[in-house]
Amino acid sequence: MVTIRFVRDSRSRLSSIFAEGHADHAVAGDDLVCAAASTIVQTAELGLIGYAKVLDEIDRHQVPGQLRFVVPAGVRDRADVQAILATAELGIAQLAQQYPHNVRYVSETDAAEIG
Repeated sequence: MVTIRFVRDSRSRLSSIFAEGHADHAVAGDDLVCAAASTIVQTAELGLIGYAKVLDEIDRHQVPGQLRFVVPAGVRDRADVQAILATAELGIAQLAQQYPHNVRYVSETDAAEIG
């Protein structure tokens, strides 16, 4: 199962996305559910890089089977940043509804930030 976490900071702003795993809907390379989830998350990242122009400000980590990025607090209030993240969240939530055995959508508040 692929798990995608959308994390909100203590001010309820979307602040990061963590994705890991494989949807296991089909074999690797032929798994359209996994490809859809990956495309949604990577498109959000591209929007933050190419449209919102926060490339240098994103804490990004990518290893096989994982992708995560954290948007710094200084740009989280920007409407474009929140629109990009919220659109990705809507897409993943809908994909998880359609494929509940393959995609796990999690929305949470960052407890570390709250203290």
